[in-house]
Amino acid sequence: MVHNVKAPLPYSTFKIVKVTPSIAKYSYEENFIRTLQEKETNREIYYEWEPKYPALIAEEFVSLGYVVKMKELKIGHFFIVKKNRIDGQPLMINMENGKREVEYDKSIWTCIDIAIESMYSSLSLILENDKKQEIPFAIDRLQPDEGSIIIEMPTKDYLEKKFGDEMASLIVQSKVKIGMTKDMCILSWGTKSINTTIVSGNNTEQWIYSSGSYLYFTNGLLSGIQN
Repeated sequence: MVHNVKAPLPYSTFKIVKVTPSIAKYSYEENFIRTLQEKETNREIYYEWEPKYPALIAEEFVSLGYVVKMKELKIGHFFIVKKNRIDGQPLMINMENGKREVEYDKSIWTCIDIAIESMYSSLSLILENDKKQEIPFAIDRLQPDEGSIIIEMPTKDYLEKKFGDEMASLIVQSKVKIGMTKDMCILSWGTKSINTTIVSGNNTEQWIYSSGSYLYFTNGLLSGIQN
């Protein structure tokens, strides 16, 4: 919790100038007070740090070193955002008003910056497409699983070079086709639960999705689709 009367400026930069044990009446004995100095104003605030709950400070503060590192790693990389609507509503936030209302055709996005998105205060990629639309995408959502809705690529034509024009186009549209490899299907649909069977020397797999869909593979190639 912040113990000063005036709240700090939103999304300010602070440096830690002092750490002392907390003597607040209702604090745990192992808690500490961090004295933070705001870069923009030089004024100080006092933040009670609770080691028992490290996630709390992660939600309220972002390490400047981490931001710099993510800028080095992500700016200039290319992404495909595979969904733009959930429950009938646009998925992406309009950064000018914080509303979920950005509509777009599936396309390739370029990371142009790393910033704190204001609606959920999350550290986000700032992505831009060829139409100059800009959307934030929370870095903590970059998970390579079934629920993943974003593909990161080192170059704009990465998928075409790796899989050919036809398969690259299907992956961008989150579609699958008989004959696809498992790598292609992971990029297009992700992967969830897998059942493996060996019959007459053939290795078969069933991929089960929470949507009720199934993919079937024979010796590494997609041989069946069930929706």
